Amino acid sequence: MNQNSTIYAPNVHLFAFHLWDALGFDSNSPVNSQQPALTSSSNSPVNPEHLWQKCNEILKNNLKVDAELNSSNLYSAQTAPPGWRVNLIVENSVNDLAFLPFEKNIEHDSQPIFLQGFAQPQRIDDSYALGFNISIPEKIDGIKTSNVDVSIFQELNPDNCLLPNFVNSYFGQTLLLTAWLSAEQNQEMRQDEHFLKSLAQQCLEKFISGQNLPTFYRQSELFGSPILEYGNPNQQASYCHILIWFLNSPATNEIWDAARYSDFMELFLYRNKILRAFWESRAYYRKIREEYEKIERDIDNTFKYLQRDQAQQRQSKGAGLKQKELEYLKGQMIEMPPRAVKYARMLIDLEFGENTIAINAQNYQNKLNQI
Repeated sequence: MNQNSTIYAPNVHLFAFHLWDALGFDSNSPVNSQQPALTSSSNSPVNPEHLWQKCNEILKNNLKVDAELNSSNLYSAQTAPPGWRVNLIVENSVNDLAFLPFEKNIEHDSQPIFLQGFAQPQRIDDSYALGFNISIPEKIDGIKTSNVDVSIFQELNPDNCLLPNFVNSYFGQTLLLTAWLSAEQNQEMRQDEHFLKSLAQQCLEKFISGQNLPTFYRQSELFGSPILEYGNPNQQASYCHILIWFLNSPATNEIWDAARYSDFMELFLYRNKILRAFWESRAYYRKIREEYEKIERDIDNTFKYLQRDQAQQRQSKGAGLKQKELEYLKGQMIEMPPRAVKYARMLIDLEFGENTIAINAQNYQNKLNQI
């Protein structure tokens, strides 16, 4: 293995979000709680259990592990405890854990590898949230695990089962890939400004097979460790949000722990709700613009029809309009009020989307400050 293409303790985190309550209000919600983004009977999901079903498909069919979310370990919408953010794992069902664990042994590049992971279902306000993790642990029985080639990411996403095309959740998803850098790689990073981007590209190419890769978006540092973001939010049709976080700082290890996992899940939920509201608002704006142009054109045509030379001459002589012209005007008078009401409702929907974006942007900032 090329030492520059090896990583230590790789993790894949899927954060996926699905609408379960179209009304979107809970008596225990905070004042700035999120309203559902432009939901209607035409685009609301018909199956609120969608995330749990997809999770079980991934566990059984793709990872081939003996674990599933079912009635014995998962609260239903009817039996879940009250609250604004609720862990949906039934207490005492999985050894007092707040998540469903799983594990398996594989062989990769003639190297035996132990994989472990968990599924953590939650309800956050009007949404179901699934935190799904699969990883090579840092230590097994106190012994540090070996470095692995970046091609291990093929095993962590078999058949692209963690990508949006398969999960297909209403509010979308975020994928977070993490791995620790070696001392040699940290040295290489300081010497070559392109090293991290090259390593991240290798990880991405192994993680996603047979599909177009999301484009590089930006690079920064988060809690002392470099992080790269992929997926352009302006490309809605092909959007796939992936973060690759190379851990190399004790500060990162302190912030990214089990106690904060739910906070990160909530943070990504707000981000995905902002994006969905933005996309829907943009679509609404296009429809509103089209409707405005139609109304404007019809009004112009009506006045042009009634202001023809002959009609004006008859009106100046007190003859008034012909029956045909009166019938035309009557039809326009009947048609226009409903269209005006429809147009006003579309403007309200657009304003609702703008409010949704503003609310979630504030929620996102508050949660980020808290973390």
